[in-house]
Amino acid sequence: MSNVRILGALLTAASLLAPAASTQTGAFCLPTVSPFASNNGGGVGGAVYFDMTVTGAVTVTDLLMNYSATAGTPVGVDLYTCPTTYVGNEGNSGAWTLVSSGSGSAAGTDVPTICTLTTPALLVPGTYGIALVAVGSAHRYTNGNGTNQNYSDTFLSLSLGAATNTPFSGSPFSPRVANIEICYTPGAGFASNVALGESCGAGDPASFYELFDGAGNPNDLANTQGLTTFWTGASYVVTPGASPIVTPGAGAVNLGAGDDTITQVLLPWPLQTQAGTINDIFVSSNGYVSFTPTTTSDFTESVGELLGNAETRIAVYWDDLNPGSPSTLGGVFSEQDPTNPNIFHVTWDQVVEFGGSTLNTFQLSINAGGGFELKWGDMSALDGLVGYSPGNGAADPGSTDLSALAGALVLGDDRAAPKLVGVARPVLGQTMTLETRDIPNGTASGFHMIGTNAIPGGGLDLSVVGMPGCSLYVSADVTLGFAITGATAQHSLPIPNTAALAGLHLYSQSILVVPGVNPLGTIATNAVDSTLDQN
Repeated sequence: MSNVRILGALLTAASLLAPAASTQTGAFCLPTVSPFASNNGGGVGGAVYFDMTVTGAVTVTDLLMNYSATAGTPVGVDLYTCPTTYVGNEGNSGAWTLVSSGSGSAAGTDVPTICTLTTPALLVPGTYGIALVAVGSAHRYTNGNGTNQNYSDTFLSLSLGAATNTPFSGSPFSPRVANIEICYTPGAGFASNVALGESCGAGDPASFYELFDGAGNPNDLANTQGLTTFWTGASYVVTPGASPIVTPGAGAVNLGAGDDTITQVLLPWPLQTQAGTINDIFVSSNGYVSFTPTTTSDFTESVGELLGNAETRIAVYWDDLNPGSPSTLGGVFSEQDPTNPNIFHVTWDQVVEFGGSTLNTFQLSINAGGGFELKWGDMSALDGLVGYSPGNGAADPGSTDLSALAGALVLGDDRAAPKLVGVARPVLGQTMTLETRDIPNGTASGFHMIGTNAIPGGGLDLSVVGMPGCSLYVSADVTLGFAITGATAQHSLPIPNTAALAGLHLYSQSILVVPGVNPLGTIATNAVDSTLDQN
């Protein structure tokens, strides 16, 4: 499809759709979790805490909040600051100063509620501890996992965070990521590039998991259908159902696993994985297998570690287990299948949890084609983690109810969505530079749009022209084609040294032609709002 036809489709969409204007008053907004996706929450009137570094003076005008309140409920927020950091001050009420308060009408859980501050809060450059105290409701927030706790733009940098059910009292829950959006107006005389909207075109998550907490979601996999994964050459397709557990036989090797041990096991054939072609696996006594060499057996199962560590890992049933306990009746075994040489089993046979005495049996069966099966027999453990991830900062796909899986779960490559970022600020008399990053392999061409107007209301939904999940954020007053020579492309624009241009906004967005990525074969970056100024 030609660039002309693609641009025509975008402009047609712009003429057909007329979104409503945004209601917050701040010129720029920095979101944390976007869209809001809470998996935890506090008590009514509780507080969330985080650190915020301000690089240029800003006036905070609105806070977009996530409340556990039904739509229409009156809610509010009190904004407190303390010097330098919230850490260590969560229980020290004397460290905090009430800066402003705001109110609004709840929009519903995981839907942004706009709270306009009665007195806009001026924050000069520096680092602050921030506390947001909920009024009339409770905060909804997301558990921190090490990959979702830092957010920044030209003026603000956030490091999150913690929560308490009573403000400035009690032991904090940490890490907790407030689902918020801080809307503000920058001080005059400071040229800036600020991200606007969201990119599209990211690859499907490369991981899947279910976390069992022993309380609200106890392990329910005992003697269930199991799971089978098929290797696609780049990732996996997960389907319900598996063959029966193969009881370790005379040819099985007892790995001699004890408490928190790791054992290197030679495979009978080379295996294709997302970690490359491997000849060995590393078997943990704590119920997982790593495709990546390691000498550490991790007993603290967590989603953050599964996704973020430097291992490609299958969590068959990751828990604090102790196969070396006298209560264990079996052990951890490896074995080439006695009837099918293309299958290799690792079995945790009748092992106990650390400090426990009840038994758990489960098995990983790897096939020479690259796929594997997860199987669970009699299980007594109620808490644990099951799943797969290539690790190394993989995206969080959210938990999947594995016992209820009915269809195929297609894993991807965690490909990042392309993004547009500011490299050099739009200072009068200098050159403004933006950069399109994370351009996907196979991109045929690109074009860069610049306009003097942003499309209000969060942009235009481009699904109508065959770009699901994409939005158009800018008026395409000027469109410049650019060649694809790698994963990045720079866009430079000389800014005249004309005082009358101070305060002018230019809005930019990149469009990439990627055949086959969607019906139109086209994806879009976020936009950048560039404010021209003297310095």
